[in-house]
Amino acid sequence: MRARGAAAAAALMLGGAFLLPACAGVNFQHVRSGTAPDLRGSRGLVPGAATLTECLALLGAPVAVDLDERGAGRVLTWEWEHVHGWGFFVSVPLSDLVAASVDYDRMGRDPTRLRLIFDENWVLVERIED
Repeated sequence: MRARGAAAAAALMLGGAFLLPACAGVNFQHVRSGTAPDLRGSRGLVPGAATLTECLALLGAPVAVDLDERGAGRVLTWEWEHVHGWGFFVSVPLSDLVAASVDYDRMGRDPTRLRLIFDENWVLVERIED
């Protein structure tokens, strides 16, 4: 039994010596930027009926206003970010020029953009959440 313990200790020391120059780390991330508009409320906006005034009263100011692809209407965009999760990495040098590495993460993202497309009279045509 005593010999087994000594062998295990030696293996741990050798393994530790092998991993000594290794680089490892753990990453925990929770980032929020911008403020998400009232997505639940925006789902009640009816295309063909909702006006610019109603949309702005519900959602506040967008971060961008652009021409739509036809050039006649406008696209209002709200953007925000919410990233959350964790990960880890390990890198072990095998020689002066080569290293073996592993990188793993479990990051989650929530919707980050709401676009409302309006016609030339500022009546809602389409709502896109992505």
